[in-house]
Amino acid sequence: MKSLTLYKVDLPLENVPDPQADVWARAVEVVVPLSATPLEAQTSAYVRSVWRGRPYGLTPYVAVRAFHGDGWVAFRLSWPCPAKSDRLTDDDAFLDAACLLFASSNDTPIAMGSAERPVEGWLWRADWPRPRLVRAQGPGTSLREEVASLRASAVWERGHWIVSLAGPRRAEGFIAIAIWQGAHQERAGIKAYSPSWLSLSWEGGSE
Repeated sequence: MKSLTLYKVDLPLENVPDPQADVWARAVEVVVPLSATPLEAQTSAYVRSVWRGRPYGLTPYVAVRAFHGDGWVAFRLSWPCPAKSDRLTDDDAFLDAACLLFASSNDTPIAMGSAERPVEGWLWRADWPRPRLVRAQGPGTSLREEVASLRASAVWERGHWIVSLAGPRRAEGFIAIAIWQGAHQERAGIKAYSPSWLSLSWEGGSE
């Protein structure tokens, strides 16, 4: 299992920098390989039928950095995305997105948790001014909520997204990541994801 170290910085949450700020260079980058979510795991028979034989989950990896401050935590995600999709231009348009999923145990089902082991996540979408808090108790159970304590900043350049996500300090010790490429009509369960949890290690110890 890979591990991600969250470095300690002396900044208030409101001053968490944009994803290209120099302070991110302090954090060691971890490259997480991604895979397409299994078609059999899709909850809709229609989706399984329509997507059978079609390529999806095309993002090969996501690079992650992280740091934390007094009561907050921030993550920086970067991944290849040759064709940016950040505006809804038609009924069949879909948008680039990313999600950080938090879990307390590495035996939590990575496909959105379960009733016994519910999960929460931070969902960023290219057209949203701030990320959404996501809660789930298994595939097909996701609920989204806009909360003022979450913030994001994003840049697309040279065929890559670079996104920072920040919010209150999490108690969970593991994260998983999902990426959607809107240009390839990825949405909902049609995505790329990290097939195993990434453990978190806090510089300076737990707060």
